[in-house]
Amino acid sequence: MTLFDTIKSLTIFFAPILIPRAISLIRAVRQSVAQRRHISPKPLTPQSSRALNILFFSAALFFTLSLPIHPHAPASSIFSLTSSRFSTPTELLFTRVSRIRPLTHLDTSLRAQFTSPAARRTYLRFGPETLLSCPFCGPENPKSYLIYYISSNVLLPHLFHLLILGIVTSAPIAGPIAARWRTKFFWTGFFFLLAELSFVAAYDPYEMGVLNTALIPGSLYTRLYMARTLGLTTFDALCAGIIYLSATDRFFFGTKTSCASVEEQIDEFVETVGSSIASAMGKLHALGLAKNAIMRDAVLTERERAVWTEIIGRSGGMVGDDGKSVLDDEKVAQAVAQALAKRAQSEKSEINEADVMKKGMEEAAKFVDGVTAGLELEG
Repeated sequence: MTLFDTIKSLTIFFAPILIPRAISLIRAVRQSVAQRRHISPKPLTPQSSRALNILFFSAALFFTLSLPIHPHAPASSIFSLTSSRFSTPTELLFTRVSRIRPLTHLDTSLRAQFTSPAARRTYLRFGPETLLSCPFCGPENPKSYLIYYISSNVLLPHLFHLLILGIVTSAPIAGPIAARWRTKFFWTGFFFLLAELSFVAAYDPYEMGVLNTALIPGSLYTRLYMARTLGLTTFDALCAGIIYLSATDRFFFGTKTSCASVEEQIDEFVETVGSSIASAMGKLHALGLAKNAIMRDAVLTERERAVWTEIIGRSGGMVGDDGKSVLDDEKVAQAVAQALAKRAQSEKSEINEADVMKKGMEEAAKFVDGVTAGLELEG
């Protein structure tokens, strides 16, 4: 299968899925731009900043893995290193390698395998690790190399990337703004995985009749590794940009009104109530510790008892700070008069004079509470 046939088959498979989504995206962008209003950008929330930090470290990790100076980066193929053709004899090929650098244990293992053209094609397509480390592969079953290569070189990095996307779009971690993009980010990353799986499974540039033995063959394994790491780096950078724009209401993400959805309002209310309850519990705990400290100290206990005795005496004796009776206060007298007037107007009322006085005392007690509010312990 040629490269054109591979591209054609991939286009036929993905076009019905991607084209409608692209049209919907273009329409949504146009509608957002048309409805855009001049709204001042909002500051980043701590949750959005957390999502951006995770995406930054993910993009930095994949970019570092793409650098040739990385210790685990795939080395150049022996054919490219020695400028040799595919049909170069094995001994001559490794003699050229020894002139450039000392032979390693890997080179010795490859020399034993390079006597077969099928092994050379597997080396160029899937790399030396797949050729030498696969325990169930063999030249008689080339598909077995494909299974081993996909499991460790394609699925593992993409599944790790999908895990990162799940974390940065999780509402408890990244907030509701990043969570809105969860479905779009996940399916885009999943289509990225399917595209590479389809390409690796369908494209074989080293088939007999397609491989030009007169030219220096390139390493598909090295090219795919570079494209995968740089693609994931770019993808994470784009996701970070989208989250930043939507979190700050920049570009076409700003809406006419900044009204939050019902779910967001509920989440904010629950978060506010939870923080208030936590603060109140902390204050009650501190009050309990202070109370325990007072009860364990004899001097503080006596002082507290004296203060409360004085407060109770003032309330029970109906005596204010100035030594006058609380009932002499104008507001207290008005409260008692109103209570008596209500009793006189209510013919069916069975409240006796003692009850009226009780209500008056209650009104007076309320006034006393207002007078003694904020009373502090005298040191």
